[in-house]
Amino acid sequence: MAASGIKPGVPVILRELEPSSPFFKHGQSLRVTGRLEAYQAETGISEISDGNVRLKIYTRHLTDLGFLH
Repeated sequence: MAASGIKPGVPVILRELEPSSPFFKHGQSLRVTGRLEAYQAETGISEISDGNVRLKIYTRHLTDLGFLH
């Protein structure tokens, strides 16, 4: 398997993802946690929340997903 050019995601909380944040960059690899509020399989869009902050995730852009057993 070839090495990826993207470094492992930086852990951040949703409140840190505002436009003035240094984490808010195009192509930035991030790890966010939150509560899954919605998932629409037909559109591939999920929404997570942390307090009053929400984030939509376009899961069709995610590849090579797997689960640890």
